[in-house]
Amino acid sequence: MFKPKMLCLMTITLTLFSSEGFSEESASEDAVFIPGRFQLSSAASRDVGVFSGDYLQPLVLNSANFIYGDLAGNYATDDTYVMSPGIGYRGIINNQIFGAYVFSDYEKTNLGEYFWVLSPGIEWINPQWDAHVNFYFPTTHTQQQNGPVYASTLGNYDNVTFEDGTHNQYDELVQPYATIGNGVDAEIGYSFAKENHLKSRVYLGDYYYQPTGDTENILGATAGYQQALSNNIRFSIFNSYDQVNRYVFGVGLTLTFGGNSNEYSTDVKERLLDPVERHIGIMNTGAGTYDQQTKKNLGQSLQYDNVYFTSTDGAGDGTYGNSMALTQDNLDIADENNPEGSLIYVQGGDNAVYTVDSTTATQTDLDEAEDLGLYVYHNQTIDGRTNDYTAPANGDEKPHIDADTANGYNAFIVHNNQENTFSNLKITSSASGSGTGIVIYNTDDNTETVTINNATISQFDTGVYAKNSSSNTLTINTNNAYFINNTSDGEGASAYGMNVFNSGLGAVILNLNTSHFNDNAATGSGVGVQAGGLAINNQGEGSVTVNAKNSEFNHNSATGGDESIAVGLYAFNTDNGTFTINIMNSQLNSNTSDDKAFGMEAVNNGAGSMTITTIDSNFDNNAAIVFSTGLYSKNLSSGNLTLNLNEDS
Repeated sequence: MFKPKMLCLMTITLTLFSSEGFSEESASEDAVFIPGRFQLSSAASRDVGVFSGDYLQPLVLNSANFIYGDLAGNYATDDTYVMSPGIGYRGIINNQIFGAYVFSDYEKTNLGEYFWVLSPGIEWINPQWDAHVNFYFPTTHTQQQNGPVYASTLGNYDNVTFEDGTHNQYDELVQPYATIGNGVDAEIGYSFAKENHLKSRVYLGDYYYQPTGDTENILGATAGYQQALSNNIRFSIFNSYDQVNRYVFGVGLTLTFGGNSNEYSTDVKERLLDPVERHIGIMNTGAGTYDQQTKKNLGQSLQYDNVYFTSTDGAGDGTYGNSMALTQDNLDIADENNPEGSLIYVQGGDNAVYTVDSTTATQTDLDEAEDLGLYVYHNQTIDGRTNDYTAPANGDEKPHIDADTANGYNAFIVHNNQENTFSNLKITSSASGSGTGIVIYNTDDNTETVTINNATISQFDTGVYAKNSSSNTLTINTNNAYFINNTSDGEGASAYGMNVFNSGLGAVILNLNTSHFNDNAATGSGVGVQAGGLAINNQGEGSVTVNAKNSEFNHNSATGGDESIAVGLYAFNTDNGTFTINIMNSQLNSNTSDDKAFGMEAVNNGAGSMTITTIDSNFDNNAAIVFSTGLYSKNLSSGNLTLNLNEDS
């Protein structure tokens, strides 16, 4: 079932001529110069905004012939565009305009490729009716190829295979193409009104494109209605449908300065500078035509030679068909054999539970805190896979990593590793309300990136703990990740989905995409019972940047004790640090506490600066007995605190 898309159009037309320019007196002369018509328009839908310009300049005019040059172009917010220089002819016979034209389109399409398209067309116009037919012929090529990629990187795992007794993974190598093809469109319109009254126009159109390669032909239809509201303003509604862009509906407003284009006239000369109707039905892109992606299969090829296969009953060397256990000793071996990084495939399936305890995580001296857990090494990826290892695990098939937090074990520990990824995992605590799912340290002058994809981390007191004490950058990326149901109880209890500290001169960057920091709860006594989705402390002169998009920080709660606090997102800036928070299309709702509750609490407590920007986000139903609000911010010292709150937030 398709979803309709709303397209809103605003067109401003500056017409640099008057109807007197086409009087009988001027038409009787052999050649007359007439100023041109310049048009600007803008359009916006849920997905893309399109901005257009069109300048039509008469070059030669006599009693029956009209030759003009035209320069048109579109640009869209998805970085697509078309530039269209053209030349055309319009002639008047028996109060009818017959026209022909040719344009050369240089376009950048949705897939980021560039094409030249030659586009001739013909038109017929009388005072009531108008008809336009356009043809589109790619000139130099119809396909633009990208570099070869493996099919699995495009989401197709059908051809993933392994070689027994090795660490090799094979996949189909494919050559992606952006492709267009020959096309044609046509539109017929009918204008009606009394003489010298504001006119109405209805129109219908069709378009057809035939891309090359293994793609569908594109057949679509469009229809619209235009109504002049005054001599200068015209309102319109329009829609189109095809199998590529589905249903697009929009409204438009056109402002015209000069001329009588909004009045109905029986003299067709009033329509000599009408816009050339082209790219009919192409509403949701800045390019003049739609493109599609196809690919050419290049055959099976070696994709990785550093895959280590683990299973719950593994006792081998980690080659395919001889899986190993998920232990610290085996992670050590994988690092020794592949110091540039290795893929650790963790077999999923029913009841695929991997325990992190004294039998699997034996080392305690890899960082100064002597944390217990599985230490991952430089560029190691921990990837939950299906039972046959061919694809990422999802849902109940995700492997379950169970940390023995009752005896002080965390699940995973990262320490100065440059880059690590945790994907498609369920990470929990055997003793709910203690320990940490992933511990991250970045010290010295290292640059470190940790990415968490399609994973759930729950039942600890802190889902993820991260500390950057270096002069360099720690980046944490989360995509479709859940930091939920982390709990704590007791005196001064605290529970967080993620807790991050920046204590040096370096930077912390958090990119949180479609992630969930919900239902973390602390219950206790004493002073300062705290719970939150995400807490970030910038404790030095470094910088912190948080980019949260399509994410949730909801239903976190703190109960009991004095001065309890629950918050969706907590940000604290001290000293001379810089703190930037960008919240887009996110929810910070329904956080509750006995004392204080906030969707977001932001505190600037030094000479540094804090900037908060929110776009299309909600801070609703946060509730506490003493004090609660959606967004609470305060500046406690000589620094600067700036709020940029979108009107939809």
